[in-house]
Amino acid sequence: MRFFSFKIIAFLICAFSLSAYGQGGGDRVYTFQDHASIFGKNNISLSLIPLLRQGFEVNYDRRLVERHWLRLSPIYFRIEDYKQSFPEDMRRLTGYGAKFSHKYFPYANTEKKLGFFLSYGPTYQYIDLETKNHKRVVFDKIGFECVIGTRKVFLNVFYYEFHIGLASNYLNVRNDETADWRAVLEKHNTMWFDYGKTGNFVTLGFSLGVLF
Repeated sequence: MRFFSFKIIAFLICAFSLSAYGQGGGDRVYTFQDHASIFGKNNISLSLIPLLRQGFEVNYDRRLVERHWLRLSPIYFRIEDYKQSFPEDMRRLTGYGAKFSHKYFPYANTEKKLGFFLSYGPTYQYIDLETKNHKRVVFDKIGFECVIGTRKVFLNVFYYEFHIGLASNYLNVRNDETADWRAVLEKHNTMWFDYGKTGNFVTLGFSLGVLF
């Protein structure tokens, strides 16, 4: 129940913050035609922060009606003997997953081609981790994200996005969760961008993309 209550609280905080901002610029709220001309109908972007952790996340956005979009984000990562890895005992880490979210743009400045959005939806990751002393743990991360962000279009074709919000992950260990496995997971559950991060935390994102 604690996990689901956090999702509700996160959604309400994000929705209230973004709607309040949009009301402050109500005289510049764009029309349906403005939205289509600024952001197109399909977008593809690459998330840059996962690249810092040897991961790869691509986002596909599809406009449905007016200011409503759906986003699908496949995720893949693989690290082998990464000398700069944290923690140092990690020998190999592979995984995949996806994020699925609904995105809503309540406000935009048509002249500056700048929009503000609310996005929320479920997340899933499968992770297989092996330490340098050959201890292996396999687990799933099931979670939910709610973020507010901004999108800026430039050169009429490209855009960048930045978002910040709240996330929560539940971890399901597939093999026996002995004390040794818990110690391994704790080392990968310190920073918000760690692959083993669980619980409630603040999340950030930055991406570059093209619209069409």
